[in-house]
Amino acid sequence: MHEVASYARFSQFIRSPTRTLLYAGDMLRHKEPRYLGHNPLGAVMVVLLLLMVGGIALTGWMQTTDAY
Repeated sequence: MHEVASYARFSQFIRSPTRTLLYAGDMLRHKEPRYLGHNPLGAVMVVLLLLMVGGIALTGWMQTTDAY
């Protein structure tokens, strides 16, 4: 079995809000560090996309119930 690279782990994927804001500031100054996986802002985007897909699934299911 192959060992999973450390940058592919979900625990490495999510960064703290402070680190994400620091990265955004560095990006605006064109001094951001490079990442092998997602950068902190990319991680925020992916989490928001997952939440939106979950919201779409939830509201789609709610339309099949009699209450909505």
